[in-house]
Amino acid sequence: MPPSPEDLAEVERMLRRQRQQIDRLELAQRRRLYRILQTARKDLRDRLDTVAADTFSAQHYRVALARVQEGIGALQQDMAGRLAEASADAYVLANRHLAEQIALFARTFEGTVRATSWQPVLAVDDAVLLSRHKASAQTYGAGLIGRIQQELAAGLAQELPWADLERRIAGLNGMLGQDYAGMNSAHTHRQSRAERIVRTEMAYAYNRAHHEDLLRANEADPGYQKTLVSTFDTRTAADSLPPTHGQVRELKELFRDNAGREYPHPPARPNDREVEVPTRPEWREA
Repeated sequence: MPPSPEDLAEVERMLRRQRQQIDRLELAQRRRLYRILQTARKDLRDRLDTVAADTFSAQHYRVALARVQEGIGALQQDMAGRLAEASADAYVLANRHLAEQIALFARTFEGTVRATSWQPVLAVDDAVLLSRHKASAQTYGAGLIGRIQQELAAGLAQELPWADLERRIAGLNGMLGQDYAGMNSAHTHRQSRAERIVRTEMAYAYNRAHHEDLLRANEADPGYQKTLVSTFDTRTAADSLPPTHGQVRELKELFRDNAGREYPHPPARPNDREVEVPTRPEWREA
C-alpha cells in the first residue's frame, strides 16, 4: 500500500527545511558538517539493518538517515565537477525511496517526521567544555577528548538517545582516566564519567546554538538581552540559587554565578542545568 499524498508531502517539507539550513552555513562549517554526516550515515545504515521495519526504532533511524542524506546531497551540490553532481543526485534518489517508507509509517509513529537543527552538531564539533577545564583536559588528554567530540557530533546528527551515546563514550579507550585508582568497578567508573560528559556537553552544545541564534536575531531586531534561569529541586546547588538565577545581561556580557565563575551561556560546570532565556526590556515592563 503506497503512502498518502499528505504524509509524503509532510516528509518532503521536512527534507526541504533540512536542506535550506545548508544555505546559511559558512564554507568551513559546510566542510565540517559534511565530514560528520558521512560518519552518521554509515552508523544509521548499520542500525537500520538490525531492527524490524515496522518498529519505532526503525522509523527514527529512517527519518534521521533521510535528514543526513539530504544534508550530504545539498553539501555535495556545492562541489564542482560532474562526479559530484552525479553523487549528489544519487543521494536525492535514495531519499525519494526513503521518504516513501517514512511516509508509510508517519501516522503509526506520530511526531517522528520533523526537521532538526545542524547548529548543535557544529557547536559540539567546534568545542567542548572538557578541553576548557584544566582538570578535565589533564584527566582525559587531547586525543580522547577529540574522540569524544566525534562521537557526540555524530550522535547528535543521528539524534541518538543519550543512553546510547553514554554507552559509546564509556567504551572508548582511556575513559577510566589517569586518576582512576580502583575506588569503584571499572564499569561503574566509566559509565559515571560518560553520563556526566554527555549531560554536560549536550547542554553546552544546545545552549551555544541557542546563544548564536539569539545573536543573529538581535542583528535583525536589536534590543534582545539574556537572562539565566535555574532549575529548583533537591539537586539544585548553591551556585545556582539567586542572584545567579534571574540575572539579566546584554548578549555579549558574561553571566556570573555564586561561585564566581563567568561564562557567556550555560553550563558553567559539569551537571549544570541552567538555561539561557531571551528577554527584552519591553517584555519585562509589560
